[in-house]
Amino acid sequence: MHSVGENINQLFFLTALAVWTGGIFVVAIVAPIIFRVAQSRDQAGAIVAAALEQFDRLRLIGTAVLLATSVVHYAKWVDQVNGTLATRYALLAGMVFFAAAVRFVVTPRLQRLNREIGSFDREGRTVNRQRFNDLHRWNSTLTTFELLCGLAVFYTL
Repeated sequence: MHSVGENINQLFFLTALAVWTGGIFVVAIVAPIIFRVAQSRDQAGAIVAAALEQFDRLRLIGTAVLLATSVVHYAKWVDQVNGTLATRYALLAGMVFFAAAVRFVVTPRLQRLNREIGSFDREGRTVNRQRFNDLHRWNSTLTTFELLCGLAVFYTL
């Protein structure tokens, strides 16, 4: 039987994890739709970039909540670390690593290239456009790994 404190801690942990992984799903579904229905690629890019900026804030909050609840859980209710708990913490570390790589490495480079390119509506195939596309693929790959780590964390519960 879990204590009330442990249940509340678990609630915050699960909520943060669900918002984080669910947010990745939402972005993956909504971004292509925005690019399909927006009047221009520039407009779609601005909308998606603004949404991703907000999602990055949620990631940061999620990281803090997951870290805090994990520390509290470990300190108050765990007598010894078993394989499942160690796996959960490793997967959480993976989520943070992939999110940090996207936020602090890939995103600034994408933003810089976006400024250099100017308009995607009139820009044809250029070196900067190819670099942007390559970085976008890296962004998608890292975010996919972030999502897979998050989903695997649910499996460890």
